[in-house]
Amino acid sequence: MKCEICGRRINWDNSYGRSDFLICHPCFEHLYKEYGWTAFHVVLEIGRMKEENRNETLCNTEKGR
Repeated sequence: MKCEICGRRINWDNSYGRSDFLICHPCFEHLYKEYGWTAFHVVLEIGRMKEENRNETLCNTEKGR
């Protein structure tokens, strides 16, 4: 897996976010210093949105068969 922001290699133990949008610790630290805990909520929300889009695309693809 890679950080969605900088491309650094990550794993479940050293990343933040949902499975569809993960970022590394240094990127999270930078966002946290700028925006506080709001940054964490934004990262989670982006992951949720990407997951919804993926699921919606899968449903639309199956309907078109």
